[in-house]
Amino acid sequence: NKITNNEIAIIFSSKEIGKWAFNATNSAINYLIYKDNDFKIKVFDIANEDIKSIQEAFTKISQEDITKVLALLTYDGASKLSQIIDINKYDVYLPLIHKDILNLHIDSIVYGSIDYFQQFNKLIQYTNGKNVNFYDNSNIGKRLTNSLKKTNINLVYSKEIKNNNAKYSAFINKRNKKLQKSTLFLNTPIVKSSIILSQLQAKEIKIKRILSTQLNYTPFILSLTQKQDRRNLLIANSISNTNAMLEEYNKLLDNDIKYNWVNYSTIIGVQYLLNHTLDNFKPITIKNNQVQYA
Repeated sequence: NKITNNEIAIIFSSKEIGKWAFNATNSAINYLIYKDNDFKIKVFDIANEDIKSIQEAFTKISQEDITKVLALLTYDGASKLSQIIDINKYDVYLPLIHKDILNLHIDSIVYGSIDYFQQFNKLIQYTNGKNVNFYDNSNIGKRLTNSLKKTNINLVYSKEIKNNNAKYSAFINKRNKKLQKSTLFLNTPIVKSSIILSQLQAKEIKIKRILSTQLNYTPFILSLTQKQDRRNLLIANSISNTNAMLEEYNKLLDNDIKYNWVNYSTIIGVQYLLNHTLDNFKPITIKNNQVQYA
């Protein structure tokens, strides 16, 4: 259907979110090209996520008479939106934030992040009761561990994987009886996860099952590991099948919406901002201002 109000502003701090900013912007543009409607996108790359920078961006957006905003803000930046002047006059979509993590109680804001807690609730159905957690010392690693603990699962062993303990020999060895015949939760990014998987195989550690969230839902898991490393590995995924033509549009710009959940959430946000419907993405819906992934 033809869209009459097709002007969208995108706010981010490339200093804070790095390449996500570039990729998500491409995703938004590709989706609008795919929709075959005239459109206008204004990008605001703010210096940082302090209140002054965010307010200046919204002031410029207001001067452009744009009311639809895709805000690629982290938790720290998004938490300041309640201080923005006349924030209720904008339709704001937050691809990186889940409502359970940050609820601003503003009716015009929709949260688009996947639900890691829900993924863990699915994954724990496959545990054998002897649960081990490896997590990264990044913000996402700590957030995942917190979500895992909220399930009230019993962890017999939990280890933070730091950048300076890359040899892993101190805790991945046959003497570590807590690992043997356990269910391992991998809350580490793909490179560290692949190293851990290969080390478990090399050290002949018998793991009953290896479970991971969206963090490791990437084809790189196939190229960075051997077949035997991936035995008994289950990975949760909240990305539904996308339109083949839309995928091709993104591939033209070397952009991924099939495995990159931020890009996927971004195109859902663009569709929502266009006309407040997600009919193109069934069975995905929005409930109480939070995107509900299948």
